[in-house]
Amino acid sequence: MIDNLKIAHLNVRTFNDSVKQNSLLKRVGFEFDILHLAETHSSPRTEAIVKKSYPHLEFYFNHGPEFKERTDGKKNDKEQAKGTLIVFPSNLGKALAFKILIPGQLSCLDIKIGSKDFRITSVYAPSEAETYNRLDYFKQLFTPDTLDPNKLNIIPGDWNCGLTELDHHMYADWKKHRPRAREFILNGVLENFLCDPFRLIHEAKKITQNEGWSWYDQKDRKNSSRDPNEREKVKKSRLDYILVSEALADYIDQATITHPPFNHGTDHRLVSINIQFNSFIRGVGYYRCPPDLLSDEIFKGVLRTTVCSIIDKNTKGPNIEDTKLQFNENLKPPIEIVEEIIKETGTVTANYHRRKKMATEADKRNIRAQIQELRAAIDMNPLHDSVGETEIAYLEDALKHIEHNTST
Repeated sequence: MIDNLKIAHLNVRTFNDSVKQNSLLKRVGFEFDILHLAETHSSPRTEAIVKKSYPHLEFYFNHGPEFKERTDGKKNDKEQAKGTLIVFPSNLGKALAFKILIPGQLSCLDIKIGSKDFRITSVYAPSEAETYNRLDYFKQLFTPDTLDPNKLNIIPGDWNCGLTELDHHMYADWKKHRPRAREFILNGVLENFLCDPFRLIHEAKKITQNEGWSWYDQKDRKNSSRDPNEREKVKKSRLDYILVSEALADYIDQATITHPPFNHGTDHRLVSINIQFNSFIRGVGYYRCPPDLLSDEIFKGVLRTTVCSIIDKNTKGPNIEDTKLQFNENLKPPIEIVEEIIKETGTVTANYHRRKKMATEADKRNIRAQIQELRAAIDMNPLHDSVGETEIAYLEDALKHIEHNTST
């Protein structure tokens, strides 16, 4: 058993360069135990080379699709599109299963380290320009099939999205810039009981010229300016992060962003976290209930039924009488009953919130479709249709009410 588990991530921007390969892979097992790379642009050829050169390491590649031939006849300097890699020393633990969900962008590795079951989910999210692909990507990521609730989840990657105002510097207006992707990630973090260790440790740390960012605008000419005030104007953002299960949060003592171990070849920096295994005890974490559910009578009823059924299953006694206080015999230790309640109510909360969100989105789509149909009918009718306009106004008010409740 190791005392510490250090996980690192870097958007490497091609991994078919021997300088990059050596400078990163020689550190695996020494400076970090698990290394995750995104945008490897790798192919089976690269995979064969590094496996032969570093036989003491375990490699789990997720190659992207092949590039189409260029119309100008030139060859691509990158082997294949996108691509991710998870690598660790062979003696770290036992890999149980590896599953590719989206070629070059999303994969899962189950690994047992000591007595603990981890799932490493490799993330390379679509770029900001791919709006619909981004939302579909995050929908597939934030599901129980991808993030196993029965394992300790570690999710390193290039998310191509800053989460808070602190994660942007001289960027576009972050509140208006791609808000749907950011909201989807934040909701997924909440519903799947995840946390961002960097922001937990550096709660109020803003991006400065040298700190807090994982990406910068490499093409900006201000980078080469001798004036520090000019260099301060270069766009920077924290697009790379490592999310973990909340059950791990108290055992993470470091979360850092540093320069990569080579001088050129990427506009990203290396992010890393450290888990202190010597103080690690696995237990169930407390669930965080989304505030809107606290006033939901149906949810409160479901929660009450869940808790009562667990207590009834694990205790033995006479039929309950509302007018009397009675003591039942526990069928297993009370702490185990409490842990089961915590775990089950967390699962119920996440599932209920997810279903409620899906139902709300379906309602909004139906209302928009009805408004569109009524407007089309009014456009077809040259006469003034007061009834149709009244129905549209009613539906628009209903839509605003739903959107207001969802945002608050």
